Amino acid sequence: MNLCVFGGTFDPPHNGHLRIADAVQKEFAFDHILFVPAFIPPHKTHQTCSASEHRLAMLKLAIAGSPHFKISDIEIKRQGVSFTVDTLREIQAKWKITKSETFLLIGGDSLTEFTTWHEPENILNLANVIVACRPGFDTDSVSPEILSQVRFAKTPLLDISSNELRKRIRNGQTVEESIPSKVLDYIRDKNLYLTV
Repeated sequence: MNLCVFGGTFDPPHNGHLRIADAVQKEFAFDHILFVPAFIPPHKTHQTCSASEHRLAMLKLAIAGSPHFKISDIEIKRQGVSFTVDTLREIQAKWKITKSETFLLIGGDSLTEFTTWHEPENILNLANVIVACRPGFDTDSVSPEILSQVRFAKTPLLDISSNELRKRIRNGQTVEESIPSKVLDYIRDKNLYLTV
């Protein structure tokens, strides 16, 4: 069983997340892409995220009907800062899988910061890292040692960010093309992202 862990704040989950996950699942024939919303992302401790129950609810709506997509609330239940290395260890214990069956999907922007992550060498020991690039990513910004230990996915180059979508919602701009309709209905129903 091959499991690909896809972590993030998913605040909100958008079509970019879904298209990348779908492309990676098809390319590598993963049994499951496991979306793992962070409780407190280590590199965003200075930012305020939407309440975890909202992000979890939106993610459930976003992946509904996708048989290869699953969600784990492991980081939300653990509370505190969400370190990927701890999550990988917990997931491997729960799913009874080894490194050969464990994959971690990250973005190119995360790869450039990878050496600043908590225990990056242990992450590479626990999982096979798959990188999805966004427009503007440059491999020159990553050390050759790290590059030699990751694989790059053939994903669509989508320039969609949750941060930009939150701004657009706050400013009353259209986001229909970037957010699944059921997620957008939830955002409007709960009045999310209307204030900074």
